[in-house]
Amino acid sequence: MKNYITGGAQGFDQLAFWAVNSLKKEYDIQNIVYIPFQGQERLWKKTGMFGQKDYQKMLALADQVVNVSEARNLDMTKEKAEIDAMLVRNEMMVDNSQMVIGFFPFSKDYKKEKGGTASCLRYADGKIHVCQIDPKTFEIQMVCCKGGEIS
Repeated sequence: MKNYITGGAQGFDQLAFWAVNSLKKEYDIQNIVYIPFQGQERLWKKTGMFGQKDYQKMLALADQVVNVSEARNLDMTKEKAEIDAMLVRNEMMVDNSQMVIGFFPFSKDYKKEKGGTASCLRYADGKIHVCQIDPKTFEIQMVCCKGGEIS
């Protein structure tokens, strides 16, 4: 059985979750969501694309939900704790994966940019295989980590 992990964030993470969810009818796969902390969706719209209602439905359909702040005993009372939890979430997803797919422009260097996706790609670089998809052209670039081919 193969596991697919997404971070539950609005946009590409949620689209990836729903794509995997639709494949579950044909394949023996698990759809796992790593949330950074309980309530990450509290500032999102209640309904509509990527809204709170769809997020709750996604969590209900997931085979497993991992709350990173609880799993890593993060102190969520600290300043910037939510941002830190999102970064730790990305690292946990990479640490439990064989490949990461990042929706990130080729025109930008993720090694120098700020933001969660750039941080995640930097963390994955050299550890696991990276599939980068350019959001403007939808071109794909694969970077294999040391030691092998993608299985």
